[in-house]
Amino acid sequence: GSLVDKVVRALQIPYLQDEYLRGTGRGTDNAEAYDRFIEGLGHLGQHNDVSNNLARLSFEQTIALDDRFAAAYARLAQTLRMQWALNPGMDESVSSPLLERIRSLLARSTSLDSGLAIGYLEKGYIETASGRLDTAATAYEMAALSSPGDLTGLVAQRTLSFVLQNYENALELAQQVVDREPSVYLHYQHLAL
Repeated sequence: GSLVDKVVRALQIPYLQDEYLRGTGRGTDNAEAYDRFIEGLGHLGQHNDVSNNLARLSFEQTIALDDRFAAAYARLAQTLRMQWALNPGMDESVSSPLLERIRSLLARSTSLDSGLAIGYLEKGYIETASGRLDTAATAYEMAALSSPGDLTGLVAQRTLSFVLQNYENALELAQQVVDREPSVYLHYQHLAL
């Protein structure tokens, strides 16, 4: 692999070791945009406002440098979803426009790359949280089909099983995800799944 792949693997940065470096959609030819994207990924998953804001800024910079980098839109949407989730008492006048922006970013990501699993996975998460389970199930199916056998595909299958209330299968798939990427265990522990 590339030098970036080797560095990420050597540092064992969670979530970067799978499709996020191999299959970030169309990707970018802009080295600075790619650097900002990788920087943003480094801040994700820490589940606090400061890291989430740093990730958001990195993805906004990525898009400013390359407005056709599909994965950057999906990851920006992820940071906004996390902002929404980290602030459960958010006023409706703030949360409604935020949800619309998230949906818009996800639509842009999948319009730029119709096979971008992370775009569909994020759409599934936001639709699940909004109670739109049919739309969420379709999004999870698209994510799983777009990313068969890799970490995103497994997470999508696990979440789809959970939405469909097939809890035994969801737990089995969750174990496969944890076996593949042990750092996900803390996230699942946080979700009590």
